[in-house]
Amino acid sequence: NPDLYAPLAQPGLAIRVGDYLLAVDGHPLQATQNIYQAFQGLAHADVILTVGPHPSEEGAHPIVVKTLASEHALRVAGWVDHNIRVVNRLSHGLLGYVYLPNTGAQGFRNFNRYFFSQVNKAGVIIDERFNTGGFLSDYIIQYLKRRPMSLVVTRYGHSYIEPPEANFGPKVMIINRYSGSGGDALPWYFKMDHLGPLGGFPDLGRTGRDRGLSGPHGRRTGDRATLGGGGSPRPLPGRR
Repeated sequence: NPDLYAPLAQPGLAIRVGDYLLAVDGHPLQATQNIYQAFQGLAHADVILTVGPHPSEEGAHPIVVKTLASEHALRVAGWVDHNIRVVNRLSHGLLGYVYLPNTGAQGFRNFNRYFFSQVNKAGVIIDERFNTGGFLSDYIIQYLKRRPMSLVVTRYGHSYIEPPEANFGPKVMIINRYSGSGGDALPWYFKMDHLGPLGGFPDLGRTGRDRGLSGPHGRRTGDRATLGGGGSPRPLPGRR
């Protein structure tokens, strides 16, 4: 995944956590300088960094790294990994954690990557905070609402429940006020299908509309409720 390429985590770089960045392409950095200023115009380029264990030239040496245009994807990935570790520790390994940044391509990739790898957990936390939307998320809901239909017992090997690729345990969805569009529809569908409680803060309450349609933004659901303008109803209180 090119978005998760970490320039300083590549093999062969003589750099450690706590080292100082002293210069970029031969231009010394000052303590009062905005560090991002030194990287203007250097995205996706091979750049020579001067690093060292001290804030001086003592022990300093150059390394060559390929830069990124943005560190956003790396920070989100680090945040998600941290949340997975916290959930695993606090639940003693019983609960899974799935973060959905949107209901577009990246959101579906995240769901496929993290949900199906944790279907054997006793329950799952779906985190859709800061969800920027995309498509309506019926695909995700269809998997979340799967119910056990049969138990297959074999003469040899393990027994298993069908349908496969499902988590039949309790579920909760975390939302906040920065989720909208498909990220607003997702918790609404979750609530409408009685899949579990919503935790956090009401979401943005804003959905898109199809081109060529007149009238206010919004969509109708099967229970004739209008999405858009109100946010998902009554989540459990929580912290940001």
